[in-house]
Amino acid sequence: MKSIISIIIALMFCSSISFAQNNITLPKKLSENMSSSQQSAVKRQIATFKNKYMASNEFAGKAEVEFAVDTFSISLCEDVLINDDSSTLGMMQTIYAAAEDYDALLNKYYQKLRNSLDSNGKAALLKAQKAWLAFRDADDELSGAAMPPDGSMWRVVHASNHQERIKQRVIQLFDYYSAGRE
Repeated sequence: MKSIISIIIALMFCSSISFAQNNITLPKKLSENMSSSQQSAVKRQIATFKNKYMASNEFAGKAEVEFAVDTFSISLCEDVLINDDSSTLGMMQTIYAAAEDYDALLNKYYQKLRNSLDSNGKAALLKAQKAWLAFRDADDELSGAAMPPDGSMWRVVHASNHQERIKQRVIQLFDYYSAGRE
């Protein structure tokens, strides 16, 4: 009897991971550069991460879990692609694809934050976002100008700086959003 129950529990666990994999949406730009076998492997890893995250953060709300999965997914896909092609061109393509996926998250969490604010908060968010966009563009220009003209790795550093700026803004917007939900 115990063995039948163990088998049923194991089947339920496996089917829940399989079901969770089907509900996972991979980052758009990064996944375009992945093979179907890489996508399947990444979906399994994301499902496992989500289950472990929820188990170890029992008080995490839906928004926090969603954010953790969103950011983990981009990071994992980026790692898979860079490990697959660590040439300068491969890294550049992957980093810029990740930056586009972080930009999509930035828009997602900007909208969530915006929808949670009153009219004064929406005006302040718009003002701050416009200022941040101007800063991002100016800092990208400075980063490019400060890089030595020779050496391909500097282009990778520049791309990484651009991506990191966007990623940090996503984190800031989520922090504002989640603070307002507590």
